Amino acid sequence: MSPAQPTLTLVRPRRTGAPAHTAETHTVPPTALGPTPGAPARSGGTPRPGHSAQSGGAASAGAATPTSQPLDPQDRRLLESMSPALATALVEVLVGSRAATSIEKWVEVPLFERILEHVRVRESLSQRNPHTDRPRSTSAPRLCEVSDSVVEIALVVTTTRRPRALALRLTRRRSRWRLSDFLSI
Repeated sequence: MSPAQPTLTLVRPRRTGAPAHTAETHTVPPTALGPTPGAPARSGGTPRPGHSAQSGGAASAGAATPTSQPLDPQDRRLLESMSPALATALVEVLVGSRAATSIEKWVEVPLFERILEHVRVRESLSQRNPHTDRPRSTSAPRLCEVSDSVVEIALVVTTTRRPRALALRLTRRRSRWRLSDFLSI
């Protein structure tokens, strides 16, 4: 790992009889650092489309407008109705209470392979530290249209142990929406 490569260090809290803390260092993928492909480029000082930099209100007639078409109302309803179920199923897979194959048709292949690797690691660790963690409720989803074929959805899945914030990225391939990436905190 080069010094210019950003890293993320996770520090786990101290447990009874354990060392002061344990830390894991992970390399941050380049996609987490730069703008999302296909998304409008914005920096902290750049106004959002439809807003002016000076007043924070509506932009003047010469301001730039987004190039993509708004999400079809039928697609919006579909995504709002299916995303809580997909997020719940994803959390169940991540905590080990559901088989990963049950979400395979909703997940793109590279992401599904990462989920399978997570499941393998979790199963090997859970033999030493078994626990049950089940989803109890899911918040209302918040949709953000990144482009015509990409939507990001944020929601919270509350489990028996803790709430989990999820960000889901769904991509339309032909006429079907599939999970192409996610972040769970």
